[in-house]
Amino acid sequence: MRPGKILLLVFGSLAVLLSIALLGGGGFLLWAHTTQRDDEGFYTSGVTRFSSTAYAITSEKLQILDVPDWLFEGGRLGTLRIRGSSTDPAKPVFVGVAGQLDADRYLAGVEHDEVITFDVAYSGPHELTVEYRRVPGTAAPAPPAAQ
Repeated sequence: MRPGKILLLVFGSLAVLLSIALLGGGGFLLWAHTTQRDDEGFYTSGVTRFSSTAYAITSEKLQILDVPDWLFEGGRLGTLRIRGSSTDPAKPVFVGVAGQLDADRYLAGVEHDEVITFDVAYSGPHELTVEYRRVPGTAAPAPPAAQ
């Protein structure tokens, strides 16, 4: 064989392998998009239970590094939905998302638990391990509707 034909065969084979990988990835995304969403169009995870005797549960600051700002403008990647419920119907639950400074200001002097570690075991049933740090306080939080 001539060197030109060998190069064409090598590059053609690489193009076919790349095409198969892209088709497989696209097929997986199409399957997930059509079968893994609920009636409202959200991808959902299993139920995760958090528990505390304090007024609130917070998490440490969430920060996504090395991602361009334009990628997250106006729900470009999607919309996040968080739902919560109480195990006791007589005790209502408020679920909120706030900036770090706003949350710290709202919970100043209020006893609450902060999630330090959050780990899901993927071998077998999805078991959740959560470690909390108690933040002491003596005040009750203001009603969230007033904020």
